Amino acid sequence: MAASANSTANSVNGSANGSAVLAPPPAPTAAPALLCTVQCRAAQALKQSSHPALRRLRVEETEQAIIISGRVATYYLKQLAQETIMSVRRDLALVNEVTVVKD
Repeated sequence: MAASANSTANSVNGSANGSAVLAPPPAPTAAPALLCTVQCRAAQALKQSSHPALRRLRVEETEQAIIISGRVATYYLKQLAQETIMSVRRDLALVNEVTVVKD
């Protein structure tokens, strides 16, 4: 029975001699890179919008939040900017500092 268990463990580890193949540990800067990724994805989502006003908005990040800022002409566009970022923000809060300016 023990030989059977060892052969099963060897096939799970991916090696006939019983040594496991391990992935390298994550880089120590993984958490800041994740925040940057969220900021970059949020900015990219706005840049891909069909509304030119959303493409001009700025995206910043803190440890707890993604902040969007800039100017748009309607409250609809302000809300649309917020909804565009909601899908990429992960666990970060979203602070909408977009200003509505009527021309």
